[in-house]
Amino acid sequence: MSRKDGDKFEAIAEKILNKHSKYKIISTTINSGAFWHSKGDRVVTVNSVRFLVEIKGTRAEKYRVTSKITEKIWNEAFDRNLMPLLLVLVVKKRKKYLAVITIMKNKKINEKINKSFVLTDEKLNEMIGQYWTERVRTDETDYSLRIEVLKED
Repeated sequence: MSRKDGDKFEAIAEKILNKHSKYKIISTTINSGAFWHSKGDRVVTVNSVRFLVEIKGTRAEKYRVTSKITEKIWNEAFDRNLMPLLLVLVVKKRKKYLAVITIMKNKKINEKINKSFVLTDEKLNEMIGQYWTERVRTDETDYSLRIEVLKED
């Protein structure tokens, strides 16, 4: 994905997020990821809790959420004393789905948990306006992911 595509995905994700009153974007990181001190794409508040937001996007029918990206976002947010939030935008034809994924770290590791899961446009369409949870793990850490699906009208 080019930087230009990334900027388009970020703009669409921000537009969808702005339509939902509980999400308040309080800052945008210019050239996010280009420097050690500019991690995350946005800072958002939800009910006065501050989140570091990483925005990913795809035009494919699915997006794989891995333990590697989950751990990266967790660590970057922790370094800034913020909670981690992953936004995954799936753009398919005229449909645009935004998966809002809150990341929580678990104390115990469950070896039976997979290291990734797949978001499909079919699952996102089915779950619009609802929540569900997934879990992923690294060798050292287990993460719970709370997923909410928003759709552009």
